[in-house]
Amino acid sequence: MESVARFLMEVAPFSLLSDEEREAVAKKMLVEYFPKGSVILRRDLDKAEFLYIVRKGRVRITRGRSGENERLVSLCGEGDSFGITSLLENEAFIFNATSDDDTICYLLPKAEFKHLYDTHQKVADYFSPTLSVSLANAYQIERERLSVHKQNGEVSLLFQSVASLIKRRPIVGTPELTVREAAEIMTLERVGSLVILGDDGKPDGIITDTDFRSKIVARSQSINLPVSAVMSSPVITIDSEDSVMNALMLMTRRRIHHLCVVERKDDVEKFLGVISEHDLMLMHGVSPAAVTKNLDREQTVEGLLSVRMQMDAVIDSLIAQGMTAKRLTHIITSFNDKLTERILQFAETRMVQEGFGKPPVPFAWIAFGSEGREEQTISTDQDNGLVFENTANDSDVQSYFLKFASFVVEGLDKVGFPKCKGNIMATNPELCQSLFGWKKNFSKWVHSASPKSLLNASIFFDFRSIYGEASLVASLRQHLFSEIAQTKQFLFFMTQNALQTKPPLGFFGSFLLEDSGAHKNQFNIKERALRPLVDGARLLSFQAKTNSANTWSRLEVAKEKSLMRQTLMDNVIEAFDFMMTLRLTHHSEQRRKGLAPDNFIAPERLTQIERNALKESFRVVEEFQAELRDKFAGGVAMTME
Repeated sequence: MESVARFLMEVAPFSLLSDEEREAVAKKMLVEYFPKGSVILRRDLDKAEFLYIVRKGRVRITRGRSGENERLVSLCGEGDSFGITSLLENEAFIFNATSDDDTICYLLPKAEFKHLYDTHQKVADYFSPTLSVSLANAYQIERERLSVHKQNGEVSLLFQSVASLIKRRPIVGTPELTVREAAEIMTLERVGSLVILGDDGKPDGIITDTDFRSKIVARSQSINLPVSAVMSSPVITIDSEDSVMNALMLMTRRRIHHLCVVERKDDVEKFLGVISEHDLMLMHGVSPAAVTKNLDREQTVEGLLSVRMQMDAVIDSLIAQGMTAKRLTHIITSFNDKLTERILQFAETRMVQEGFGKPPVPFAWIAFGSEGREEQTISTDQDNGLVFENTANDSDVQSYFLKFASFVVEGLDKVGFPKCKGNIMATNPELCQSLFGWKKNFSKWVHSASPKSLLNASIFFDFRSIYGEASLVASLRQHLFSEIAQTKQFLFFMTQNALQTKPPLGFFGSFLLEDSGAHKNQFNIKERALRPLVDGARLLSFQAKTNSANTWSRLEVAKEKSLMRQTLMDNVIEAFDFMMTLRLTHHSEQRRKGLAPDNFIAPERLTQIERNALKESFRVVEEFQAELRDKFAGGVAMTME
């Protein structure tokens, strides 16, 4: 059994066990030989009585009835295991398992596996029916590796509860207090805010130092006014068990500087105190909300660039402390939206100063691509357009907005968003049109199956309004859904387009890497792994008529509407977040080294568990694509010319 134990040292999750535990498991293992073509498990007929671990050879895992229209799901190579779900759920295997070569497997009997699963949390986590727990392990390892607190073993500050920030009893008042009395209490207690409680003892409003300056002094209001007349209400609350990370996100998204912390137990809510942006800054020296607020103070493009550089440092710090992609992209999006809004405001002022006047009709600035999906990373260029209200003289109005767009695009370029090499910018007359013009283009792209139309659909159908008259963009989205509903073949061809990119995983479970050039032994995580999930989420959003273009939101809506299996959707969401986190971490590391961020990942630089999680994510991509093919393309895959 020594050779079995030695083999298991390189196989997760057995590699996480102690030597004694691994030796004990090895003694329970059986060895079985399967000649090429042997059917090991049959779909819907056989229950797994063992955990199968491939020692030598390979096993095909397929969908469909054995021998009838089977489709490959994955190939298990050396060290891979199968049969887990059947063991855990005591149900028939949902795939077919067939030896693709002369194969030797180690078999861990069901009772022994269940005992190991029940008594070792790491094993239970790894073999979770969904990726959520096993990928969380990979996240944790990455956090520990990168965290600035690794040396002394402290928990990353971002993951502490907000309750840990409350150091004193809450300072509160009643709605009947005057502004003067509220100021006196705050001065006496040396606090920057006062929470006003309602009759039920819950926070009804909050007044801050900023409120005194902006609402009382600046407006010459009487200090004898009741505090209820000037307080901010309703208050934004956060649960005491929530993390500092989520508090940062909430402040950034809502552009606020105080949160009321409440404890919720048995449907009873208790107010514990207030945390402020200042508390978070003292805690770890950075605050996305504070940096975002700095944008309002700047009156030049050069000043905005300085703030952008501050935010880059904040993002690097958050990545180093382990924040995952979904949260990071929320923060990046909030900042970039505000930055773009300031550039647009500068452009409006400049148009007036140079004699062009104010916008002749209502308009909206549109974001496309990753910006439209709210998934911008550290390295991103411009993808934007402009829609204006229908008018009798579209040509003159378009000329005005093209000039306006030139100021915006130049400003964005100066603050770190390079111009799009593909000319996907509002300075392109094709992308600066009336609502009628945009609807006409959308209709053309839906009804045409040409490669160019499909490419345009994959770019421009991920869109949202950033500034201006949002109803114009909402009208365009409803038009898109209406056109798709009338053109059934559109989803078929979009599916075929989405199936062209396969994840970089070989038959033996190895990574398929570049074999030459500057990126030898690397793979492009954006194009080869993330794009298939983005494309698939877009397809599902068309069926669900999801208003959000965000991939996470699209997948969540698809899950809620049961458009695909719940377990699969959970896995897809986790896989997307995991791979996006790897991509953002890679970008941050490159920037710190003074390199231009790219999307090429070298698996050899990842930990073993990260590599395993990445392979599992690729298998999820394959399964997701297989279900998309069944759902939208009748199980048919075509090569697009």
